Amino acid sequence: MTKETLLEEIIAIEWEMFDTTKNVGSRAPCQDNKSGFIANRKCQFFAWSEPVLESYLADLKAAREEDRNLMAEKYARMMESVYTGEYNDLAPFLPIISGEKRMLLSRIMDVQMLWSEEVEEQYPLLSSFGRPRESRKDTAGNTSVETYLWAELTTYSEATLAIYYDYIADLKLRKKNLHEMILQNTARVNGFASASDAEDKLRCILREKMQDNYLEYHGRNHREDYR
Repeated sequence: MTKETLLEEIIAIEWEMFDTTKNVGSRAPCQDNKSGFIANRKCQFFAWSEPVLESYLADLKAAREEDRNLMAEKYARMMESVYTGEYNDLAPFLPIISGEKRMLLSRIMDVQMLWSEEVEEQYPLLSSFGRPRESRKDTAGNTSVETYLWAELTTYSEATLAIYYDYIADLKLRKKNLHEMILQNTARVNGFASASDAEDKLRCILREKMQDNYLEYHGRNHREDYR
């Protein structure tokens, strides 16, 4: 199976799950944007190795056989920091996270949160339009990188997490940053030559609008104040 075929099969199952996820209140607008969902997930998965993709595809197929919705589980766990009452209602129905799985999650989060910080420092303008980095900045309308990443990782099996951890450990040894790889994919999908090209062009636009002090004005030159 080629990488492109893996991506297509993974995203098809994910979309099926995402499309049927019940949101708090009404259906979320992003659930009616299939093309955007596909583009965003492709940018992420194209940065993964084929062994990680194969293992995650097996997770999705197993979940479907068990009538589990991994997208619904992810978004339920994302609710914990802001929608505490709703999360407490759903928590008894979520899979228990084993000690071994928690250990893998912690190791992965340590690496990826450092990568996220490095990307913020290298691409401050692009980062300022994304999610806040830390869970303490979660709001009802904006979930942090930390909360989103942790919630998604919990839906992976222990087997997938182990393969995923080996992959990011290898990237780290080779001085590669998975978050930057995904950002580069996102920039190219949106018509830029690279993330640096997107950062430079955004800076030019702000300069033309006499908003070249954008980061300072919004406090985004201080990492604690990123939104």
